[in-house]
Amino acid sequence: MVLRPLIGSNTRFCLVRVLKDGVAFDPALTKILGDMDPWLLPLKPPEDHDCHRKIVNDSYYKDAVEYMRLTMQSPRYVSLAALHPLVQLLLIGGLVDEAMKVVEEMWNKVHDIKPFRIKAAMMEKFHHNNDLLAKCYEDILKIDPSCVTTLKKLIAMSKEVGYSRESLIEMIALHVEASFPEPLIWKEFAEVLILFFENVSMLQRIWRRRESANILC
Repeated sequence: MVLRPLIGSNTRFCLVRVLKDGVAFDPALTKILGDMDPWLLPLKPPEDHDCHRKIVNDSYYKDAVEYMRLTMQSPRYVSLAALHPLVQLLLIGGLVDEAMKVVEEMWNKVHDIKPFRIKAAMMEKFHHNNDLLAKCYEDILKIDPSCVTTLKKLIAMSKEVGYSRESLIEMIALHVEASFPEPLIWKEFAEVLILFFENVSMLQRIWRRRESANILC
């Protein structure tokens, strides 16, 4: 058993354990996968590398991955249905980069909520970039503005990483128009509007002072 770099990966995992038959096993990756949203990956990968090796070398697993890969070449409505199970199989096998590539290809091909949600869930764990993640959440809300879970993630980002208030107002407005918002959403909407208009008012006062100073000069 040796250690080698995880080639071709943009994830935060640096080293993997390579077993004698060439199967890659990363304990850190296994832990992350075990903590993923159950709707995306309901099964927790085994933490024992021998058990993991048996799963990914099993003929049923290999056939399932191969057939699902072939299904992605089918018409859109068929490949879209196969996307989620293929991603699950690839993640269990530790093929994170291939799973993300499959999702992005589908994301570019169809305007459907499924690839957007899967992409966001994977980015949260493997490619965490606040700007790209916020854009992904926005895309989800533009397709399904009633998704309060996604909206709450944007609200959290506005407080933690400085997500734009103007963009948040737009996203909350979409949600309000499409659903019956929770009291918490109305509260956040009111607070962000107050802050926004206070800033606008302050900028207007500053602008007027500058104009007055220029006139006096």
